[in-house]
Amino acid sequence: MTLSATTGFVVLILGFAFHWQSTRAREGDLINDAVRGRIDTALNRGRCGLWDWDLSRGRIFWSQSMFTMLGLDTRSDLLTFGEVNALVKSDDIDLFAIADQLYFLENRSHRPDLPHAAHRRPLDLAACPLRA
Repeated sequence: MTLSATTGFVVLILGFAFHWQSTRAREGDLINDAVRGRIDTALNRGRCGLWDWDLSRGRIFWSQSMFTMLGLDTRSDLLTFGEVNALVKSDDIDLFAIADQLYFLENRSHRPDLPHAAHRRPLDLAACPLRA
């Protein structure tokens, strides 16, 4: 009898813990949605776009306002480097050179034989000039 009561008590505690954690996750999702809505509103009103470029995976996040500014259909998934590079005129900028340089600088920061601040050099855009 004691074993079944103890097992029942443990299951009850686990049930409460699961319910409490799922409530916290739901609240976190609501806060995240509200903040994202505010950011999207600010970007739309300011006619700005937001990029987040994950160099190690070659994936790029664009805000909805970025798609709107360029007159493209909005997507919820991440763009590949090739998709973004296809939208850029080759005469304007070499995205691959910038990505290569940023990736090199990022990986230098993980090498123990280099000083910690070695990766804090500014990006040399002269190597990839923008042309009008």
